[in-house]
Amino acid sequence: MGADLVDRPDVAVQLSPEAGETLPIGIGTPLQVEVKGLAAHLRSRAVGMVPGECVILTEPVLPAGHGPLRAGQELIVRYLYEGTVFAFPGTILAVVPRPLRMLVTTYPKVVAKHRLRADDRVGCRLPGSLVLPDGARVEVIVVDLSRGGCRCLTRAEAPELEPARGEDARLELALPGAAEALAVRCRLRKTEPVADGLALGLRFDPDDVDAQGRLVDFLEALAPPR
Repeated sequence: MGADLVDRPDVAVQLSPEAGETLPIGIGTPLQVEVKGLAAHLRSRAVGMVPGECVILTEPVLPAGHGPLRAGQELIVRYLYEGTVFAFPGTILAVVPRPLRMLVTTYPKVVAKHRLRADDRVGCRLPGSLVLPDGARVEVIVVDLSRGGCRCLTRAEAPELEPARGEDARLELALPGAAEALAVRCRLRKTEPVADGLALGLRFDPDDVDAQGRLVDFLEALAPPR
């Protein structure tokens, strides 16, 4: 999706450091890196930047069997910031081995933006577990999903869930093709009786940045083109 976002963004923003328009990113921001010729989404974090000159990020761990990254390789960097997916292309200028393995890449002249709205819902059927504040686990099936929350079905009974309404909980969601479950902080907003159980309305914690990044990736893969 990274290349699609760069080629067909909602908005393409011209960056002009001289005018104070710099890349909207913070130190430590989780990044997804796509390296040209490598069919994998790699994880990294932002280390810093020199506006107009370069962007610095941690070197991602490559899949087994792939050699180290080197200067001259092209890549696309994606990240989530305040509910918006940003993406920009770059070229590796240098690989820094110490004190932490880092990549120095070209600074983008343009950054692509794609707003994934909190109310953009995608139908699905995903198994998961809702972990309540007391540690109890409730098995659920997520039937629609958005960046801001989800609706799921469970055979649990209302008295079991009512004490957790409005309290911090955690949804563990099994995403297709993922090696591990996505765990996202949430709150139980409402319960509604349905045939054979309850429908639950969950609201995700917008500050759970790592989980939000993985969630955006999954939703972008599911959502029909607009």
